[in-house]
Amino acid sequence: MAQLAEQDILAFLLAHAGETLELPLADLRTIDRDTPIVEGLRLDSLRQVVFVTGVEEHFGFEFEPEELQRLSTGTIGDLMRVIQERTASAQTS
Repeated sequence: MAQLAEQDILAFLLAHAGETLELPLADLRTIDRDTPIVEGLRLDSLRQVVFVTGVEEHFGFEFEPEELQRLSTGTIGDLMRVIQERTASAQTS
């Protein structure tokens, strides 16, 4: 199975953020791969759990604690890269 395309991952992340975090469409339009995750999605600790849980459920894996730590200071692009890596490794297992 082919690696997930970045645009497909980003489209899911934006739709998921809009739905679960109730971010306005105008805010979603400003989010790209260079957007800091926590600031860009306005994540407090509860919103972070809700968002991450939805990502894990959608893509079928659980983030490792060190990945979550790294992502807390990362960008949307970093999150997309982790999703690509994790889904690729799940397909080969």
